[in-house]
Formats: sequence, C-alpha cells, structure tokens
Amino acid sequence: MEKINVLVLDVPFHEGMAGTKRVKNLMLPLYKSQQITISNLAIIDISEKDRIGENGTIDGIKYRYVGYSSFVNLFSVIKFYRQGIRFIRKNLRSQSKNVIYYYGYPDLKNLLFILYAKFKNCKVIFDIVEDNRHQQNFHGIAGKIRNNTALFLVKQIPHFGDAIVVISNPLEKWLNAMYLNKIAVYNIPITVDIKKFENPEAPVSKENGISIFYGGSFAPKDGLEYLLKAFDKVCTTYSNLKLILTGVGQAPDMELFFDMVKHNEKVDYRGFLSTDLYYEALKSSDICCMTRNNSLYANAGFPFKLGEFLAAGKAIIATNVGDVPLYLENNRNALLISPESTDEIVNALILCIENKNELRQKLGAEARKTALEYFDDAVLSKKLFDIFESV
Repeated sequence: MEKINVLVLDVPFHEGMAGTKRVKNLMLPLYKSQQITISNLAIIDISEKDRIGENGTIDGIKYRYVGYSSFVNLFSVIKFYRQGIRFIRKNLRSQSKNVIYYYGYPDLKNLLFILYAKFKNCKVIFDIVEDNRHQQNFHGIAGKIRNNTALFLVKQIPHFGDAIVVISNPLEKWLNAMYLNKIAVYNIPITVDIKKFENPEAPVSKENGISIFYGGSFAPKDGLEYLLKAFDKVCTTYSNLKLILTGVGQAPDMELFFDMVKHNEKVDYRGFLSTDLYYEALKSSDICCMTRNNSLYANAGFPFKLGEFLAAGKAIIATNVGDVPLYLENNRNALLISPESTDEIVNALILCIENKNELRQKLGAEARKTALEYFDDAVLSKKLFDIFESV
C-alpha cells in the first residue's frame, strides 16, 4: 500500500490563522518525511466570496477554495458542491488509505462532502478545538442556527466519522462522556513549529521602548478588553510602551475593538499578517499576552498562540484558564493572571517593565523549555500518524 493520502477539509492549509497553523504543524512533518500525501479543499465563508475558485499547488500540495456567493443563489450553491466533490474525487488514491481530516464541527453546508468521502471509503477524522455548547457570540440568527445544527451533528459523528482529535482535556472529557466509547477520542494539544524559533534572542532593554504583543482573534472569549484597559493604565506611568496587535475578528467585534483603541496612539494594530510577518512581529516583541475571559467556552479551548509565545522564548502574561496550569507555573515560565482581571494584568506588565532583563530572560528561557518539552510538532505529528494508521 502507498503512503497514507490525507485530504484536509474546511480550513485552508497554506495560509490562515490558528486552525490553519494547527493542521499545518501536525501534517507537515509527516509530509516532509514522505509518510503522507496532502491535498486541501478549503471551504470559505460568504464574507470571503472573492476567493472562490482560487486553486493551485504549493510545495506539491494541491488546494482549491470553494464556496457560494449566496445561499439563495441556486446556481452558485450547485457549483459549490460540484467543484468540491470533483476535487475530492480527483485527489483520492485507489491504492492508498484515504483520510479526510476535517477541522471543526460538521455542519449542513459541508456534510455532503463528508458523506461523499465516506461513500468513497475514506476514513473521516474530526479535529474539535472549541466547546460550542457554550458559544454566545453568534452575530445574528443565522449564526445561532448554524451553531445549533453543528451541536446536533457532532452527536452523530459516530455514524459517519472514524475518530476525533481534540485540543484539551475538557473537550476530551465531554466527548468521551457523550459517545460512550462509540468512537475513539484522542487528545493532541497545541503544537509549534520549533524550527521557526531555532535561535530565540534573549530579551534585552531597548532605548526606544518596550513592545507588548497580542496575536489572534478578537472575540469576547479572548478577553482583549481587559488587556486594553490595563495597557491604558500602564501608559499613564510609562511613556515608552507600544501594544502590537495582529489578527482579525468578526465585524461587530472589530467595531468594538476600534472604539476601545481610537484614543490611544500607542496601540499598533497590524491586521492579519502572513506567517512570516507574524513571526517577525512576535520575535521583535518584549512581552507577550494571552488573555481569556472566564467563560466556559474559553476554559474548554486551548489558545494556539501560547505555543508560539513559549517557543519564541518570551516573557508571557497568560490567563489561568482551562489546561493552561497543566503546563505553566506562575513566576517560573509565565506570569499567570486570573481571568477578567485588569488589575492583575497591570501588575504583571509593571513587573516585567520594572525588572527589565532579569525577569524577562528567566521567564523566556523557561518558556522555551516548556515548548520543547510539550508542544514540538515533530513529536506530536507522530501521534497523529498513529491515529491515521489505527482508523
């Protein structure tokens, strides 16, 4: 039998945010060692309809973006399904084990692709990284309907899926309790491409100021409002600070964000960055912040950005939620704060600023060790390959 043939479904493989990086980190070591082949059918939202039809090959990996311009446009919907099914059919290999790796919850929009792949004797693996039972941020009735549909379909996964990968202990516990051993659930935490951070620089004082970094989404679960309030307070005492933010969120969340920062010229919002530019911004920063609120939704997940902050050897201020305390210890490899506490973020920032090199170097060195020990993609990808072989 040939090497295992994997088709990544839903999330874009080559460039994107946390979902893309999670799948890419797990897959690329296996691809480069020629244990698997990869293709990618990226299913995009209506808000990105200008990307429909993009396709090509990057580093030997074929990809296609599919979607529809409007769900009431019957011609567009039919074209969406026809192109998607054609891509799946063309990228299956008769002499290989074919695996569909689906990032996220199944939903009605994408279910036909999953069922078609199953009909073609593919093994189907889902990667679940959030507990949508506790999702509150819908931005409209359509979002709420889609979430409720996904929660119904996730219960049905044993009927059309072969395994589930989760990112945290709370998710593993919930799904195992729901499925009662009807389907295997595997826990693979966040991963980081250590090679991208091979020679992290020790943090040193800069005459031109201190940069604080946040990268990710801008949803309520991210607790960004508490970081912004804390930064405003710290700026009244220290004039040489800059807050760098990267990433993008839903339109209503971004409106709130811009309203909160419009008065502070020390906030440097750079939008969604390519992977290389993102890493450049991260590596040049002095302090990294991983904030979350105290919702059940935030506690069930595991912020992907944390692995990159650790690997970069940075001083990290992290909210103590979910699985975070399994890996981080306050004042050893990070400064842990309570969720939704502006005052604790203020105190942690001041501690990093006042102690300058000594504290930041100590935290950064231990952070790097933590990344190497727990989140190295070269190690965790082997666990994923074992799953591919077992299904």
